[in-house]
Amino acid sequence: RTALTRLLDILDEDDDVQAVYHNWDE
Repeated sequence: RTALTRLLDILDEDDDVQAVYHNWDE
């Protein structure tokens, strides 16, 4: 289990980060 995978799991559990990511992706 890599650090990147763990980071993605943490981000995936954070709705605020999800929202920021989607806004940034647009």
